[in-house]
Amino acid sequence: FTLLLAVGLSAGSIATLSPVYRAFSFFIIPMLSIQIIVSFYFLDQIHLFMAFIVFIFMFVVLSSAHSVYERMKEAIELRDQVTTSEEALLKLNATLEERIEEESKKNAEKTRLLYHQSRHAQMGEMLGMIAHQWRQPLTSISASTTAIEVDMLMDNWDKSLFKEHINRIAMLSQHLSSTIDDFRSFFKENKVYEAVSVGVIIESSLQIIEASMKSKSITIHREESSSSEVPIIRNEMRQVLLNLLKNAEDALLEVGVKEPAVWIKSFEDDEAVYISVEDNAGGIRPEVIEKVFEPYFTTKVSLNGTGLGLYMSKMIIQDHLGAEISVVNSSRGALFTIRIPQGSDSDKNSSS
Repeated sequence: FTLLLAVGLSAGSIATLSPVYRAFSFFIIPMLSIQIIVSFYFLDQIHLFMAFIVFIFMFVVLSSAHSVYERMKEAIELRDQVTTSEEALLKLNATLEERIEEESKKNAEKTRLLYHQSRHAQMGEMLGMIAHQWRQPLTSISASTTAIEVDMLMDNWDKSLFKEHINRIAMLSQHLSSTIDDFRSFFKENKVYEAVSVGVIIESSLQIIEASMKSKSITIHREESSSSEVPIIRNEMRQVLLNLLKNAEDALLEVGVKEPAVWIKSFEDDEAVYISVEDNAGGIRPEVIEKVFEPYFTTKVSLNGTGLGLYMSKMIIQDHLGAEISVVNSSRGALFTIRIPQGSDSDKNSSS
């Protein structure tokens, strides 16, 4: 009996510390049953008492051992789950960089395609602007050549008048040539940052679109109070301004304003330089004003808008120039504002 008790205690101790619970149970239950049967058979009070004590002890040990066994089993299962999760995480991390690079390439390609679509759409608009730019100079050249031809037919060789016509034709031809240079420089891929006054950008933008606006009786108001130079990509900034001005022109034509007008302003504070473009077309509907910078969204139903101009303007302003662009409805119409942080252009040049 003493040997049985010693072995049982040892097995119980081991069972509470290691996963031999099942072996311990298979061993102690038959042994304990034999001891109880023998004790009852001999009707020995001492043996019965000891058997009862051993039974209680073994019951406690079995209960404790079972609890420990279940916890250890759960711990092992949890460890296996953690190991599996860690392996999956390692695999994910191993491919994450490749996936990020792949998605970045896809996004860059989408942006590039949208950019080229926007440029192609703007080329069509530019052809219309060129026509308006050239109409008046060509009319003047035609008038001067007609006057010269009439003088020749009438043998009226007034040298001073003849020279005046020639000088006028030369001046207008030079103007046409400079117009071509303006349009060529606009479509030139130039990613170099320059410290440029916003007034220069406004002036060069208006040189392209002003004739088109005036032909549609649109009055242009300029209010420039900023003389600071800011680091920008000249052609891209001009593209944004032309998009905003063309958007204002289209809105005025769409609504049919009696006295259409556009206000373009520049001003500054200690932190930034601002350019704003405002029209008097009544503004953008409140339910869609938050969507105007989304790709392919357009309100120009009758003018067959592409929905890319404002989207590309926002992309250029935010991603290329590190600036901000916003739109609100003013008392007159839509008010677009560009905010360009003031600072040195060294950082921009290092990234170009």
